[in-house]
Amino acid sequence: MKKIISLLLSVVMLLTLVGCSADGSGTVQHAGNRSSIVKTKRNYDKNDPEAVLDEIYNDFSDTTEALLDAEKKMFDKVGTTYEEYVENKGLVNDWIELSRKESELLFERARENSALYFQLICENENHSDGKYLDNAISSYYDKVYNDASDIYYDNMYDEAVDDLYDQYYDGIIDEAYKTTEYKEWSKQSSEAFEMWSDFSSDIYKYWSRESKYMYGLYSNMRTELVINKNYEVKDIIAAYNTEYAEEMRKADEKETKYKEARENAASIEIKYEILPDGNAAVVGYSGSGNEAYIRSEYDGHNVVKIADGAFEDCSGLQLITIWADLEEIGDRAFKNTGLLEISIPSETTVIGDHAFENCRSLITAVIWGNPNIGNYAFANCEALESASISSGTGYVGDHAFDGCKSMGSVTLWGVEIIGDYAFANCKSISRIRVPSETKSVGNHAFDGCAELSDVHIWSDTAIGADAFANCPKLEDKPSPRGTVLSIPGSTKKTENASSALDGQSAQSEIKESESRNLVNGMRPEFIEAMNSYEDFYDSYIEVVKKYSENPTNLTILTEYMDLLSQAEEIDEKFNAWNDGTMNDAETSYFIRVNSRIMQKLADAY
Repeated sequence: MKKIISLLLSVVMLLTLVGCSADGSGTVQHAGNRSSIVKTKRNYDKNDPEAVLDEIYNDFSDTTEALLDAEKKMFDKVGTTYEEYVENKGLVNDWIELSRKESELLFERARENSALYFQLICENENHSDGKYLDNAISSYYDKVYNDASDIYYDNMYDEAVDDLYDQYYDGIIDEAYKTTEYKEWSKQSSEAFEMWSDFSSDIYKYWSRESKYMYGLYSNMRTELVINKNYEVKDIIAAYNTEYAEEMRKADEKETKYKEARENAASIEIKYEILPDGNAAVVGYSGSGNEAYIRSEYDGHNVVKIADGAFEDCSGLQLITIWADLEEIGDRAFKNTGLLEISIPSETTVIGDHAFENCRSLITAVIWGNPNIGNYAFANCEALESASISSGTGYVGDHAFDGCKSMGSVTLWGVEIIGDYAFANCKSISRIRVPSETKSVGNHAFDGCAELSDVHIWSDTAIGADAFANCPKLEDKPSPRGTVLSIPGSTKKTENASSALDGQSAQSEIKESESRNLVNGMRPEFIEAMNSYEDFYDSYIEVVKKYSENPTNLTILTEYMDLLSQAEEIDEKFNAWNDGTMNDAETSYFIRVNSRIMQKLADAY
């Protein structure tokens, strides 16, 4: 499917739906949402699941084709000259409003018929047959999430929106540039672009949000009907609608903050200085705006650094665009600012101590490269939702993300040292996968992660004292072991080379001891490696799904690209076990794990 543009959001519609426990009539409540432009009424059997799926598909096809036809008729009525456009542009607005209304009604009908479809397959005499339900749910995925959704995207976003742009802004109005008084032409051109841009955003908004809803519904139904054997469709959908509505509410709040910041944007003046090495640095600012632009050069010198405290306490700063190939973000560079988002360039190798501490409005932080992350770098960024630490990162400093209570997702790809309290009090994190490259997890590293219930950590990774303290949902807490490494340059005493070496030797002894105590006939380190391999692909599939729904979300894109770069190495490590040393139990488990992963990948694609 084509999922190319940044995700925008539309209105959530909660439905009252009849479940499998209803009276068996196979009907749902309909809310006067028939199309006003599709004149031919389609007759279909509302008790036949396949007919209901066909109706959803046909509805998307007929409605969008009717809107395309209405657009062509509108073009004819408006006329082909600039003067005719100016006189008749109200007809363009009328068609846009019609498209918005019909889109909302179309997706409302799709939700209602989706509920009816799942109700019908649940009432089928074969509903307890897992294979029947699995096939039926897969049919929904193919017919609705894939095919019907693509029809809307292709006809409305790819064709109708593009045609509108070509016809007026890039057509009739553009051609009038040389023959029309500039002030008048500029006014019409700006209005036309704004009209097109808003419409383009809305159409993509309908598609992206409703596609996300369809996929979530499919996923929930597969879990509940096939795995959990829960056939109460009404309850399943009601719970999903509530969860989805809350997710969209939060997304709307975030989008509103971004929109208000952009509408009120006023740039502050950036102060630069030439460094002794001939490069330039950002050293401060003047003015009271909410937006900053960091340019790539200053007076012919490459800008490579944001100095210590450059924007510290600039509480009004919400937006920043960085054109420079920054190598370093200094200590306290953005501490106590009002930043909403930050995209850290791939060239950055150091994010200083306290660099973004107390940026309580920071929602999105995209780290493109693999910089070392200083102590308290993102501490108390209460609105920060996720973090992705790339392979090659040396360390995540002490208290680096301490107090990021909204952060529900942490992806660690190759960081070597996780400092003390690095992710402490991140109350929304539910799952952690510590990569094999990680040598040390610091004292209290995940202390106070109240929702943490699932942790995977390799047997040769050192774990500090109370690393998982105050995690009430975590049943099997990893115990302290090995030599915990200090963050380079920290005030703590740094382990010397010999003590680190001794720690590695101790870990080797532990590993050898564990290998002599087989579990179900297999070496513990073998089981851990197999489980880690499967965990990797579970994460991969999860990110692929998120990426397919929202391919320009920078955080997801970073995770996706990192996964791709990690996959070959992970596969090599997995296949390295197949070296002739596996016993029969291990060989059997090796094959089962590989088969499960192949099936998961097949299902995902």
